[in-house]
Amino acid sequence: MKPRLSELPPSGWTVKQRALLVALILALAGLFVLRAQTRRPDPARVPARPDVLLIHVGGLRADAAPAEAFATDLTLTTDELLVFPQAFAPSGDARRSLLSLLAGDLVLNLEAAPGPGSLARVLSDAGWHTMLVAEGELPDGARAGFDQVGQSTVEGNALPRLRQLLGASPSGPPLLAVVHLGASDRALHAQTTESAALRAEYDLMVSSLRTAVADVVRTTWRRRPGLVVLAGASGMELGGHPEAPDRPWDSHLRVPLLIGLRGGEGLPVGEHRAMVQTTDVAPTLLDLLDLRDRATRDGDGRDRTGVSLEPLVHGWSRAPVHDRLFFADRHHVAVRDSSWKLIAPVRAPWHVEADRAQLFALAEDPREEHDLAAGRPLGPVGAGLLQALRGHLARPEADR
Repeated sequence: MKPRLSELPPSGWTVKQRALLVALILALAGLFVLRAQTRRPDPARVPARPDVLLIHVGGLRADAAPAEAFATDLTLTTDELLVFPQAFAPSGDARRSLLSLLAGDLVLNLEAAPGPGSLARVLSDAGWHTMLVAEGELPDGARAGFDQVGQSTVEGNALPRLRQLLGASPSGPPLLAVVHLGASDRALHAQTTESAALRAEYDLMVSSLRTAVADVVRTTWRRRPGLVVLAGASGMELGGHPEAPDRPWDSHLRVPLLIGLRGGEGLPVGEHRAMVQTTDVAPTLLDLLDLRDRATRDGDGRDRTGVSLEPLVHGWSRAPVHDRLFFADRHHVAVRDSSWKLIAPVRAPWHVEADRAQLFALAEDPREEHDLAAGRPLGPVGAGLLQALRGHLARPEADR
């Protein structure tokens, strides 16, 4: 029996149908919001829950070896790597660089443990088995979030500790292995500043470190997809500034940074010449694994020094990753943009001595040999860098 026209609502829809339509629209809107908060739309994605190997190496300058050589050490080719030739460590102190790497932020307090958003804590909460193997002195805070920690006080002896921990680790869950190599504070210029002698000794050290990197890669390979990262902890002063080797000079803050994927597909590859920092590694890996929400990502560069490189490598963003980089070294701090560098001594706790600041024009003076602030007050450029540096150091240190 057909309904009479008088029984139909004016719109042609019943109240029940309207309610159902509204419910469907709300459900679709909720799914859209959830998608936006988690996995960004892009066909190239890394495999779900891969192993993550992060090798953090002190003593490697950016010019230690070409990218092709490091790729071989990682059992990859340059066509399988993300390469960042303009990468900087946050400090010449390997301990501070390690903490900053794990936290995704410039760490000022060496006693502080990385917070809940750090690489180890997030991966552990997401089901990864986490381990840290380190040579040399290890800050207590660096242990936070790791299921296993192995330490060797003898430099060059990390591999046995790594094998021991791997043998005692579960084989089911994905693995995060952070290996901290070459953490010695030995300065090559302590005995001589003769450039040829320094370079020869440095080349021997680099050869030893590269062998250690290759051994770590072979030892941790579990025949499953794995993200592998090589990041320099600091470089070496090779006599360029013999009277002030402990300052944050570009020559030993520029370090290698490479990211690759073994046993899988979905990682965009190529060379990116944007100015980046090793504090960017943690947020980048977490975003590649879809383990951060939008609110956390929005805090990059504001709540933390580290900025995710995922938009850059996927081509979602072409803007500079950082307008400025900040550094905390032994008794000195620094700020750098693409053209200028300001270095200043500090008094505890991190009070900048502005009257002793140094200013360098990097385009004309890439070796930082001519201090433009010597004997004169800072001009507008130097004053702006100083203000930015003081503002960055004054951020709340909840996780730093």
